[in-house]
Amino acid sequence: MQKIAVFTGTRAEYGLMKTLIKKLESDIDIDFNLLISGTHLEEKFGNTKDEIHFDGIKNTQFLKIKKDLTYKNPMSYQTGETIKLISQALESLNPKFLIVLGDRYESFAAAVAAHLSGIKIVHLHGGEKSLGSIDNKLRNAISQLSSIHFTSADIHKRNVQNIISSSENVYDVGPLVIDGLLDLKKRSK
Repeated sequence: MQKIAVFTGTRAEYGLMKTLIKKLESDIDIDFNLLISGTHLEEKFGNTKDEIHFDGIKNTQFLKIKKDLTYKNPMSYQTGETIKLISQALESLNPKFLIVLGDRYESFAAAVAAHLSGIKIVHLHGGEKSLGSIDNKLRNAISQLSSIHFTSADIHKRNVQNIISSSENVYDVGPLVIDGLLDLKKRSK
């Protein structure tokens, strides 16, 4: 049985990965766990952990990041806290793979924790670009730490290949939003 964990820190990435998460959880050959952190656990962002619960995802762990706004740069403090929490969870779960999506600091922290724990990282949606934000460097760092890459377009595949200086284990599978659209239940008017 293959042990796989998925990390989610925001509603946006969870929405993209929801179909994948459900398929992994329902696969009898996979020991699946979902690590939930970031804005999912914050009331001001709608406690979107409830959406995950409503979707019926069972094997979950909640990793609440302490907010200490006394620091000049709270994002660096929160990244450190996230690395610590995810390291503890990964030590307990001992998955072979950790799947992360995108470019946020929480995903970066998850990738760092997995890399330093010797766990292979599967990066979704690498090679994309966000203008004027720190996200590009975090996304590229996640790509550097990752063993397997699933990109959303051929141009992003080429970007990842340039970032990691290899074409090995880089696959253009299209955007995950397509899976969600194909999974939509039709409703009558």
